[in-house]
This record gives sequence, C-alpha cells and structure tokens, in this order.
Amino acid sequence: DGLAVGEAVIGGALTYDTDAEMLGFEGVANVASITAYANGDQDDMLQNVGGEYTYALGGAELTAGANYNLDTEDFTPTVGVSFSF
Repeated sequence: DGLAVGEAVIGGALTYDTDAEMLGFEGVANVASITAYANGDQDDMLQNVGGEYTYALGGAELTAGANYNLDTEDFTPTVGVSFSF
C-alpha cells in the first residue's frame, strides 16, 4: 500500500546491502490501470524507468509495458496474459 494523492497511489522501497554497502530505491505510482516506476542506487540515482498498463477482460488480465535502462539504453517491452478460474 502507498500514499493516496488524488487518484494516484504512490509508494516505494528502500534497501541497504550491508555486504556491498549500497543503498537502493524504487518509487512506484499507480493511477487507475497504469503503473509507472523508477529505480536506482546511491551511485546512480536513476537507472531504470518503466510502466505497465493492465486491462481486465472477463476472467483474463492483459498487461503491456516497457522498461528502459538509462545506463545501457536498453528498451524492453513486455506483454502478458493471466487467467483467474
């Protein structure tokens, strides 16, 4: 669960790896069927940005999204289908 701001719900996570002594984060925002996120760490505050759209169709859930890695400039689209019985 996150903080509701109007129609949006904003949340995130903060982690610390004691072995690597590295702080990482992810921020997530949801508005209706759209989810957007950004993540990074203490050395590179913005590594990935992406989003996903979810559509319910009967007992199926269709998703389409993409991730963009700002460091490697890789664009990764995704499409998924899940069923509920």
